Amino acid sequence: MLWIVNKSIAGTWRCSKCGRLAPDPGYMYCPHCGEMTDEPHYARQISEKWTPVVDGLPKNTTTPDGEHKRYLVSFRKNGKIEVHIAFFVDGGWFWHIGNPCDYEITAWAPLPEAYKTWADIKEENDD
Repeated sequence: MLWIVNKSIAGTWRCSKCGRLAPDPGYMYCPHCGEMTDEPHYARQISEKWTPVVDGLPKNTTTPDGEHKRYLVSFRKNGKIEVHIAFFVDGGWFWHIGNPCDYEITAWAPLPEAYKTWADIKEENDD
């Protein structure tokens, strides 16, 4: 059995045997039919791709409703590497609350999909 990305509900997968939904592909067994997966439990863990700023900056920086897209950003502060949420607009980085970033951003990544519980998935399917 393999976990197949469910395109109608972001962040969910379908069992290739029974076709039922799972909230993440980390299960060794389908919680519905009990079929064991052919993939290791870590095979599809989310690992966002970091882009060093020297390799490029975000292109589409606004959402369809006109909001600024948020990104994870990596920077060095007091000798330590930290991660925070920021947006990029007009050639500059701003913290998620709108203040200009005081540190040199070294890399950025898209925010991961929101975590969904079984209740969230059921609620979305009922709509």
